[in-house]
Amino acid sequence: MDDGSIKNKGLHLNVYGFTLDEVVKLKSTLENLFIPINWGSDKVDAIIKCSIQNHQKGYRIYIWEESMIIVRNHIHQYMHKDMLYKINPKLNL
Repeated sequence: MDDGSIKNKGLHLNVYGFTLDEVVKLKSTLENLFIPINWGSDKVDAIIKCSIQNHQKGYRIYIWEESMIIVRNHIHQYMHKDMLYKINPKLNL
């Protein structure tokens, strides 16, 4: 895996070194990583929506803008402060 960058309020994960089959498995894992939680009649949507893109260097996974809050909430504490711009340049945590 190379790295990632914010793009159109979503996130590119550059997985150029992986085969298409491996990227499909990784995408599926990301989509199923969080289980939706039921709070009475309210359902909290915690499914990460993403797609596979074929870039000139290889494949990459794009995490949609609507899923970025889930990603930010789960990974920001593990990132160095100088790298937080990769998940949102205006991140205020």
